[in-house]
Parts: sequence; structure tokens; C-alpha cells
Amino acid sequence: MSRTEADLRRAIYADVQRFLRDYPQLNRLTAGRESSETDVRLAVDLALGEINATAPRVERFTLSMLPIELKTSFIYLTVKHLLASVMLLDDRNALTYQDGSGTVASGGQGRRFEKAIQLLQNLVGTTITDFKIRANLDSGFGGVTSEYTFLDSWLDSWVADARIS
Repeated sequence: MSRTEADLRRAIYADVQRFLRDYPQLNRLTAGRESSETDVRLAVDLALGEINATAPRVERFTLSMLPIELKTSFIYLTVKHLLASVMLLDDRNALTYQDGSGTVASGGQGRRFEKAIQLLQNLVGTTITDFKIRANLDSGFGGVTSEYTFLDSWLDSWVADARIS
């Protein structure tokens, strides 16, 4: 059964919200979801673009042909782009108010977002590049061969002949 692009996007949106624990009942201060479907759609497109831009350029992936081996990295990259967007909004709206002896600060959590973004990037690490290199090698003419395979089989037969005599 083939899934449509819209079905895939809905499934990814649900996975990203599940990963972020972005549920209205848990977002007491925002009274709803922190990331809209439009925000997630943009982050999905940015993550897919990042995967496609990562060298080597074996093939261009779409949502429908994204290999299962890259799903975790894809979710991490999507969340990374969402957090970057939230970080920019938070930094832009940071405000400190002081009245007499009391000080109230809102926003300014950019450092925490930067750490989370770096953590996600570290989790992705070289997974995408390693996968693409393997895919590139696997798509070669008959796979990757070496003269050592011939030498190994020749040595095996030579050792077997030496044991017989």
C-alpha cells in the first residue's frame, strides 16, 4: 500500500510532536502546541534539504523514498531546525524589566537552545555521510572488489594443497 505525500507529512508531524512532547496538555504556558503544522512542514523541508546537500550526492531523497536508516537522523534534523526557529524568536523577544528592587526577565534562553541544537547535530554526526558513502559503494559495478580477495582464495587453495602433500 502506497502512502501519499500528505499521509507521510502527517506521520512525520506526529513523530516530531511525539519526540518534542509537544502536546497541549503539557504546554501550560503556551495554551496549545508550540510548533504549528506549517512550522514543522518548513523544518521537514529544511532537514530533507540538509540530507540531500550532504556529500556524497548519491541520489536526491524525497519523503517517500527516505531510507529507514536515516529516519532517526531526519527527525533530529527536523527538530534542530524547529529549535533554531524558536531560538531566534526567543532572542528577538528577550526583555528584562526592572522596577525598584525587582527584576523580571522574559526570553533570553538562547544558550539552552544552542546546546540542544548542538546535541542534535552531534547525534546525527556522520550518520548521513556514512550511509551515503555505503550506498555509493553498493551501487558500484558489482560492488567493491580488491585484488586481496583473489590472493586470499589463492592462499587458501595453496594451504590446502600443502596439507595434502
